[in-house]
Amino acid sequence: MEVDHTIRLVYLAASLIVGAVVAVAGPVGFVGLLVPHALRQLLGPDHRVLVPASVLAARRFSSSVIRSPARHFDRSSFPSAC
Repeated sequence: MEVDHTIRLVYLAASLIVGAVVAVAGPVGFVGLLVPHALRQLLGPDHRVLVPASVLAARRFSSSVIRSPARHFDRSSFPSAC
């Protein structure tokens, strides 16, 4: 019972920390947290592979997120989308 309570507290604390990072740094902070952790699951912990892959994947992820709404909605409502 105590372990479940601790796991929930750690999950809540981590969620609040991620929320604070995204609130301060904006989407860059979200991408900076999400992409390397997702790639670590796919590629493993070797930083010689992980760092360059994170740079390339973060660039691709950011540009696809920015351009995605412009494909599905009226472009005039998204002035920053290309």
